[in-house]
Amino acid sequence: MNFDPAALPARCERHTVDARGEHRVKAVALDDTGSVHGVALDFGPGCFGFRWTW
Repeated sequence: MNFDPAALPARCERHTVDARGEHRVKAVALDDTGSVHGVALDFGPGCFGFRWTW
């Protein structure tokens, strides 16, 4: 996920929901280019993604 340097989010979080419905959230930092990256190994089934607030 790349953000415009002129409009970086105030907060970015990684969130997951596993097959049991357990929800986890972890704050993540943007890198020097205003991006976040994620890889989920041996994860599924469930949801994995990022969310942000301005």
